[in-house]
Amino acid sequence: MIGSVLSSSYGEAMVPAVSNLPAPAAAAASDSVGAALAIAGRIGPQAGELIQAARSAYVESMGDAVIVAAAAALLGAIVALVFLPARPRDGATRSDDAARPLETVAAR
Repeated sequence: MIGSVLSSSYGEAMVPAVSNLPAPAAAAASDSVGAALAIAGRIGPQAGELIQAARSAYVESMGDAVIVAAAAALLGAIVALVFLPARPRDGATRSDDAARPLETVAAR
């Protein structure tokens, strides 16, 4: 899930930077930072802009992915808080009974 967010966000952020590239190069640069840097090494004067765009898009997409990961962690914590009991349910053994011998607990 987090990887999908990262990939999707990176691709969207790269659209303006690759609009003037040929379609195969634009698709590759939008899919991967490594591909964008490799393509930048071959395009000449526009290389600096593409490198900066790829790096910036990657950092922004990582930010989006971290937000999604934090939201998932928060949701997990809320689910645990709501559904995992903090104390024994009625009829369950009390924690102070755990330290007593079985005969003492059964005698109650």
